[in-house]
Amino acid sequence: MKQLRRHQEHGFTIIELMIATAVFATVLVLCTVGLLQVGRFYYKGITSSRTQEATRTIIEDITESIQFSGGDVYAINPPAGDSVTKGYCVGSKRYSYVLGRQLVTNQRVLVLDTDIDSCSPVTPALSLAGNPANIHDGRELVNTRMRLAAVHVKQLSVTDDSLYKVLVRVVSGDDDLLEDRLRLDAATDQMVPGTDGVLDTCRAQRSGSQFCAVSELSTVVQKRVR
Repeated sequence: MKQLRRHQEHGFTIIELMIATAVFATVLVLCTVGLLQVGRFYYKGITSSRTQEATRTIIEDITESIQFSGGDVYAINPPAGDSVTKGYCVGSKRYSYVLGRQLVTNQRVLVLDTDIDSCSPVTPALSLAGNPANIHDGRELVNTRMRLAAVHVKQLSVTDDSLYKVLVRVVSGDDDLLEDRLRLDAATDQMVPGTDGVLDTCRAQRSGSQFCAVSELSTVVQKRVR
């Protein structure tokens, strides 16, 4: 009997088991939260990298066209019956775009086409309204599930047509992850507080924010070919 009692005295009490279970559960929760955070950071990095790459690609394409096309640069009007499409002509290249539209199937956002002899102020943009019939015309410069929040090409001097400022802002994410917080001030060529109906900013503390990113680049470019 003495040996049995001595053996029982060396066992775990209910309180000790409860403490051990609580410690194990806490460690498990911390590990789970850590893994979730690592996953969030990973997907946030991927989303930000893709958005920045798309922005660089767009601004490099436009600046190279200005530098080497040898033609004039014009802001062009929407085509007839289309109130959403805007555009720029650079030499024989035409950039047609819609602000705030996410690129999905059967939609276009920023299209470069060269099937025109020359650009002029009266050249209309390529219609991208609704589900455009010219869905296969030109080359799309925005990646899937991204949208343009701003694109602006401005001659810096009235007397000097060789210097231009180019600004591009690309947003990645679904509508529920974004909000309209900024607008492009044409006078300063800067994004300033205000609303224009274009979703341009990631919502703070939003579930799924790892799949939302914003990238804005601006540069000054000089024509090298005239």
